[in-house]
Amino acid sequence: MPDIPPLAPTAFRFLYSYDGAAISLLERSDISVLAPSDDGDVPAGIPVSGFWCELRDAAGATLWWQRYRHPGLFKTEVMLDDQSYGYQIVPPESATTAFSCVVPADIPGAESLALVGSDPGDEAGTPAVDILVHPLSAP
Repeated sequence: MPDIPPLAPTAFRFLYSYDGAAISLLERSDISVLAPSDDGDVPAGIPVSGFWCELRDAAGATLWWQRYRHPGLFKTEVMLDDQSYGYQIVPPESATTAFSCVVPADIPGAESLALVGSDPGDEAGTPAVDILVHPLSAP
């Protein structure tokens, strides 16, 4: 059997902590996987809601982006304690979680990663804003 060289890292995985409304970068890893594909052109001129991560160049232009489910837990459905078998939407007592974002390591000109999102508790669809932006070389 021929010797097959190991795959070179093709992606970066960033691990984040989400506590309430604060997101913190915990670590960055080089991984040998095929990164998710780009979600196409970023909608221009219209407000967009949701959550995604994107790679940006030095001027702040988006080079790659990928939609994600919002990592924060802002409300939960609980059963009522009144024998009605009904449910009520309530805010959680704690909203701490961890999540990761995997991005391609070979996008020319990519210098930073941005986590972009809207307030998931706002059902009116608030436009997304930068939540956290950091260099690709971050720990």
